[in-house]
Amino acid sequence: MDNDVEVYFEDESWKVKTKGSKRASQTFDTKKEAVARAKEIAENKGSKVIVHKKGE
Repeated sequence: MDNDVEVYFEDESWKVKTKGSKRASQTFDTKKEAVARAKEIAENKGSKVIVHKKGE
């Protein structure tokens, strides 16, 4: 689904973006913070969170 929210590590920070977007909507110092925010966004959109491992 294109509204899924992705969490990934890039440029020394964890990033959150909606699948299909070109840029991250937010960046975080920790994976835990990024996942928490992604869950909030996904819940509002009725979608799911996809968490990528560091280095993926």
